[in-house]
Amino acid sequence: MNYEELAGKMTLLVEKYIPERSDLIKLINEDNDSVKYILAEIDRNKNQNYETSDLELLKEIAYYFL
Repeated sequence: MNYEELAGKMTLLVEKYIPERSDLIKLINEDNDSVKYILAEIDRNKNQNYETSDLELLKEIAYYFL
């Protein structure tokens, strides 16, 4: 997974689980080192439980970037 794929997947997760936090999308595009912070924000503020496909996506992101 490269940084472009990461940005797309992280944006998808933010838009799906915490759409009110559009500031995180800006952060994703500006700072690739903020992955851990953004994942923590998604987990802390999500408005629904994760879907199975999103859990797999989170595992993939964690494998490559944490």
